[in-house]
Amino acid sequence: MSGDDPLQEIFDAEMARLMPEPWPAAIGVAVSGGSDSTTLMHLAACWGQAHRVAVHVATVDHKLRPESSAEAEGVARSAAALGLSHATLPWEGWDRNGNLQNAARQARRTLLAEWAVETGVPVILLGHTSDDQLETLFMNLSRGSGLSGLTGIAHRARLLEGRDPWLKDLWLLRPLIKQQRKTLQTWLTDRSIGWLDDPSNQDQRFKRSHLRKALEQDAATHFWRRMTETRERLARAQRAVEAYAQEVGRRIAQVHFGDVLFEREGLLEAEDEIRMHLFSHALTWITGLEHRPRALATERAFAEMEEGKGGTLHGCIWRIEGDRIRVFREVKAVGTKPHGFDGRRLWDRRWLIEGPSGTDLRALGPDGWAQMKAQRYGTPLQEDAPPRESLLAYPSLWRGRELLTLPPFHGAGARATLHPRCGEFFESIRRIR
Repeated sequence: MSGDDPLQEIFDAEMARLMPEPWPAAIGVAVSGGSDSTTLMHLAACWGQAHRVAVHVATVDHKLRPESSAEAEGVARSAAALGLSHATLPWEGWDRNGNLQNAARQARRTLLAEWAVETGVPVILLGHTSDDQLETLFMNLSRGSGLSGLTGIAHRARLLEGRDPWLKDLWLLRPLIKQQRKTLQTWLTDRSIGWLDDPSNQDQRFKRSHLRKALEQDAATHFWRRMTETRERLARAQRAVEAYAQEVGRRIAQVHFGDVLFEREGLLEAEDEIRMHLFSHALTWITGLEHRPRALATERAFAEMEEGKGGTLHGCIWRIEGDRIRVFREVKAVGTKPHGFDGRRLWDRRWLIEGPSGTDLRALGPDGWAQMKAQRYGTPLQEDAPPRESLLAYPSLWRGRELLTLPPFHGAGARATLHPRCGEFFESIRRIR
């Protein structure tokens, strides 16, 4: 069916590259109704039919505009016309505080992950294009990003969100990431397929909207092509850095429970780009955050390390321990607010907790440490446990104000293990692409 459709052929080839056989029984597609995701839905429908893979569509309704519900209904009708199932995922969790775009992005990921688990799809397709790649490059360039920030959006990535933390393999794929938006819109126009223009993409309150408008003026020019080629070269350079960083990391780093320990001399004497890559990776691995700290902040951290000082960055703390540097979670970033525990939960994006239901799950905190010191805790920790400052951010179970157990170290009917993703610290130094 794709023999007379070059874009379909490109899409099919990208799917084969990003998702080798055997095909899953079903895949998901995130569709907002814009030109990018509408094209994605039509191409995925054709691909699914050819490969006998069910295609399910989901639309996240952020409920930030009065028209959003009607737009989601329009996507549902388009999906039905293609013979695809559709689900609308409403977001009602924004409290009007903080960065709206970041909050909406995180909400989309969580809602889509939960939908994927419920629907039984191990793969979700996203409609990002080369326009999004260049916007990201320029945004990061304006922030003074290092090499890793200038390589753009990953073609594929694992997604760890949602209500089922034991799900190991939920993937986000971006099969249109090399295509220009203008190409997709021409493809839709030639087939008399309509799409929605989200006015928030033109909202001049957002820096990305200003950038998008400027880039659209050069969309078909020599400049656009050269910038795309530059980004691809930067990505090649980044892959080389990642490969060498992985080699160095295996020599100078180790995982200690939920912390990362570096040989102090080995880290500080490594090439600048390698040590920044390793340290930033430790921060994101510990926190489970998607984005790394900005390059300038990381450089400042190393200046303090060279002076023998500790510090905080990206929700983590680093401390000098003799000939080692320990990187661990910051309790202030986790917070000690109790959360009702039903016997099984993913906590702080990396700890898989199992234990008695009807209890509260929270970070140990200073009051929990005080109870341990007062010997109301039970068996002592093993001698090689992390230091107090690190333990304060570890998961603990409570009944009211009474500490019951610190699951990573002794059971008392509870268990805590790092998510399988966290067990791949060294492998994940090299970014999935």
